[in-house]
Amino acid sequence: MSLTRRFNRIGQAALLSAAFLSVGCSYLKDRGNDFADMFAIGVTVSSKPTASLYVSFFSAVTLGWSNFEGTFIGWCQREGGVVPARQKAGGVVLWAYEQVGYGDEFKMDDPKSPAEWNAGLVGLFGENTPPASYTATCNKWVHVGFIGVTANCKWSQIFDFLVGLTTVDVLGDDTFSKGSGRAPAPEKPAAKAPAE
Repeated sequence: MSLTRRFNRIGQAALLSAAFLSVGCSYLKDRGNDFADMFAIGVTVSSKPTASLYVSFFSAVTLGWSNFEGTFIGWCQREGGVVPARQKAGGVVLWAYEQVGYGDEFKMDDPKSPAEWNAGLVGLFGENTPPASYTATCNKWVHVGFIGVTANCKWSQIFDFLVGLTTVDVLGDDTFSKGSGRAPAPEKPAAKAPAE
């Protein structure tokens, strides 16, 4: 190998390394978060006996019923752990309603939280559509008595991850607000009332 060719390869390696290192920590963190958003897999536990058998394919075709409220143990919302969960749904092929929340996505003491939305091919074209992160979701819930399993695949999050490799934030869930390229402005502290 000639000396010129060696210097060429060293230069190419240096340029490639500089390009990789210049993407920044927030880019890598956002891609990691997008990857972690793609699945929810775990075990469900309830304090009261309940039943769930519900399946949805890309939020377009649904079948089953679920009335689960309890605890989810597994991977969801970018981390593993134990979080409160609500999986309420009913589906008949092309129409369904869903009310799904994990952890801080809802308030456990409020039965209307999170807001219910429509699913199924017919339901997706109505006014009450699912949040972006739950569009094109493949839910699989089985819960009998006090224990069950959950396996959710969020195709919209997979798309967000793949497109996010180009730095475009389809679902608006990255560090910077909605692809503006700027971090959100910090909140100003509340003004103190004058002392009397």
